Amino acid sequence: MNGYDFDDTIFYGNCWRRFYFFCLVRFPYIALLLIVQVFFALCYVLHLIDNRKFSSVMSWYLIFIPNKKRLVEKFWDKNQKHIKKWYLDRRQDDDFVISASPRFLVEPMCNRLGIKCVASEMDIRNGAYTGPYYYGPMKVYGYELNFTHTPLKAYYSDSFTDTPMWKICEEGWLVEGENATLCYKDGEPLEAYQKHRRKKYWRL
Repeated sequence: MNGYDFDDTIFYGNCWRRFYFFCLVRFPYIALLLIVQVFFALCYVLHLIDNRKFSSVMSWYLIFIPNKKRLVEKFWDKNQKHIKKWYLDRRQDDDFVISASPRFLVEPMCNRLGIKCVASEMDIRNGAYTGPYYYGPMKVYGYELNFTHTPLKAYYSDSFTDTPMWKICEEGWLVEGENATLCYKDGEPLEAYQKHRRKKYWRL
């Protein structure tokens, strides 16, 4: 069994961010929430709120969006083309995705791909989280909760925040664009891991 992050790993960009702008074009009035979003974005930058709270606040616009489930399908009709070719070339029936993005958004695309989905539980009506937020170490919890005693051969991600997942699989792969680099092997970091971390922080 192989596992994958979703955003920027098998999908170009962040699907939750893309969905917001997809809604903004169709319902411009949600821009009225911008001042609130900017305030909480500042709170997030200052570490006054965590990822989960910030993501929930940024999702309050859902309250004002009609026909949400139908809109999600229309979003994927338009954005399915952004699934990366490197993934489609190696897709297997027992693949799974684990993502911090909301399940109501990620799961329909996973269904189209014919793979399993573990993603954050968010109330589509108001943006409130109703279950685990699968970010960082919580992804390990999500994997163990859903795939108990199933060996994980490889995990692919674009982000070092998924290092906890790399530690529990046979192979941990860092994804950049259409390329994947082996960074972890049998729970231990390889030279490529340190090299790419230094490269990342040098850019910062």
